[in-house]
Amino acid sequence: MNEKFLQKNINLFLIFLIIVMIGLVVMLSVYFEKRFEQVSGVYKFVNKNLSSCESQLSIAQKELNKIVTTLNSTESDIRKYDELYVTKSNELDRQKQGLENAQQALSLSEKNLAEFKAKYESETSRANTLQSDVNKFTIEVANLQDQINRKNQLINDLQDQCN
Repeated sequence: MNEKFLQKNINLFLIFLIIVMIGLVVMLSVYFEKRFEQVSGVYKFVNKNLSSCESQLSIAQKELNKIVTTLNSTESDIRKYDELYVTKSNELDRQKQGLENAQQALSLSEKNLAEFKAKYESETSRANTLQSDVNKFTIEVANLQDQINRKNQLINDLQDQCN
């Protein structure tokens, strides 16, 4: 009678252990999924900011090109050209300063993007590793379930022999 009691308790302990392992795997999966979503959100935000900076830079570059074209086409009247040159020169300086500021912002955004890409790749690698671990644990659970089934069959056979 002691052997049957011990075998039943071992099976219950194994089932409890399997349930705990499955729970841990599920909790880890949920945690890393949430973390991956957070990193993806930050990446999308930085990417959106980078696109905005690029479009502002493009607009500023087009405006600069228009100003240069205007300066080159007004050579006929010296007095108007001098006045226009002074005016456009000041505008050009402001545009260059704006362009420099935009380039600095773009450089910072590119640096941030590179950092977030590295973090994204790191997290992706971690997620792949965790998925591999989940797959290994799933196989282990299946193997343990097979062992439990075989042990249960053995118990049933022994019980049938005793009866």
